[in-house]
Amino acid sequence: MIGATVVVTAGPGGREHRVTPDAPLDLGSTGRLGVTAWEESPLRPADEAARGGRGS
Repeated sequence: MIGATVVVTAGPGGREHRVTPDAPLDLGSTGRLGVTAWEESPLRPADEAARGGRGS
């Protein structure tokens, strides 16, 4: 499918975000897009310093 857009939310009732991937999505043998919960990435030292945390 060319030009597909995926609509995602952070959780039930959350604000919708439309994402149009730059490359085709690989749906594997199921033909379905799998989803998992996202976790916040830990800050890198440079990010932490920019926020006034350790390493500044």
